[in-house]
Amino acid sequence: MEIVVLIGCVLGFVGLMSLAWWLDGRAYQKAVSAAWDRHLATVPEPADLAQDTIVRMGPAALAVLIADGPWHAYEAVVAGLAAKGSVRPGRNYRDRATLLCQWEKAPPEEDVEKAIWDQSRDLADLHPDVVIRPVVQRLVSEGVLREGETLHVPFRPTVPVWAKTAGVLGLALAWPVAHLFHNGPYLGKGPVLAAGVLIVLSLLMFINAHTERPTALRLPRLSDRGEQVVKQARAQFAHLDPAVRDESQRYEPDEVAFAVALFGDRALARFSEDLVERFAEWRAHWGELAHRARREEYLRRWSG
Repeated sequence: MEIVVLIGCVLGFVGLMSLAWWLDGRAYQKAVSAAWDRHLATVPEPADLAQDTIVRMGPAALAVLIADGPWHAYEAVVAGLAAKGSVRPGRNYRDRATLLCQWEKAPPEEDVEKAIWDQSRDLADLHPDVVIRPVVQRLVSEGVLREGETLHVPFRPTVPVWAKTAGVLGLALAWPVAHLFHNGPYLGKGPVLAAGVLIVLSLLMFINAHTERPTALRLPRLSDRGEQVVKQARAQFAHLDPAVRDESQRYEPDEVAFAVALFGDRALARFSEDLVERFAEWRAHWGELAHRARREEYLRRWSG
């Protein structure tokens, strides 16, 4: 009978803690839902896009919205330049195969091509961040793309009252449980072990009692207007999808950049297998430099 009472005390308290955890979890979820409702109430409906908006934004902007990272956008721009004959295969000062700019005059000021013109004639030595970063900043300023702290809905977490109350109750009950039936012939050190279990569970309630879950409050990378841009771009340039084009259909020079921006390597391979290999070499080169820099920084920090 005594051991049944002891087991009942422990299981009863575990059930009480589970109930407290559930109650706090429900309160937290209600607070999260309320935070989302407040956020959505302050976000205006995106205005309908003008017919020329997608083309005016340019392939680099569309590639930034569709893919995460600058490489996809940079490759779309360079592929478009190659299709128009503005870059040509060549060899750099290290006698390595590369692509070189061959404009007769500087491109328009507002285009990404102008940044390429200003930075380097050797495209292999130009990191995508240099020319694509201004595009990202423009999209953020226009409210199409989210970046930085705005990726989360403003939220004040609830206080886990029930879990903390259960934790205090568990610590308070640990002492009497440890002294229950201490002379019982079959229990031995059972009450002490049970009290230890209560203490551990109570401390866990304090430590892990519904800490913030940022993923529940994370905003999508694109705003509603950004989603509208992507949806309209896919519809407007659906005819460029390699999956619906015959093998014999060649892309027009003005179509290549948009095709690569929206459909990536599938469209690029349809245009030029050489560029597929060249871009892969560039990515590997810059990836190796980044890995080496991280390794050197790690060794520098730990070597004192």
